[in-house]
Amino acid sequence: MAGSYDGSIRIDTAINAAPIDNGLAQIENKIKGLAATVGIAFGVKELIDFGKRSIDAASDLAEPGNALNFNHRSPPRQVMLHKFRSTRTEN
Repeated sequence: MAGSYDGSIRIDTAINAAPIDNGLAQIENKIKGLAATVGIAFGVKELIDFGKRSIDAASDLAEPGNALNFNHRSPPRQVMLHKFRSTRTEN
């Protein structure tokens, strides 16, 4: 008998993976875009913090000179020369 039943079952298990691959590619692109946005935001924040720290450092650096000018009413260089001359021993 031709075409008789032989007891085996054939199941086609091929999966069309193209829609899954496209979906994963879209998710990956969105995550990359989000990561870039977050990176830019942190970069801008760090740049602003750096500017604030620079201004604070410049202010701290200028503060002793301003105190000398206010207290001695003469430029800091002259005050330092006066202090140097007063502490120098004569031979």
